[in-house]
Amino acid sequence: MQQRRLITVSGIVQGVGFRPFVYQQAKRLLLSGRVLNNPQGVKIDVQGGMIALSNLSLS
Repeated sequence: MQQRRLITVSGIVQGVGFRPFVYQQAKRLLLSGRVLNNPQGVKIDVQGGMIALSNLSLS
């Protein structure tokens, strides 16, 4: 069953390789979605299987 998660990461994340890191994590877990920068940080819109989403770690 496909699920969707919206994740907000606050603080300074631009210019530190965060977006490529998120991409690699999503690719490894066969997830899809988007990463959007905004003045407060980053919004991650990710979707995929429930098990893959539970294994997503951004730390």
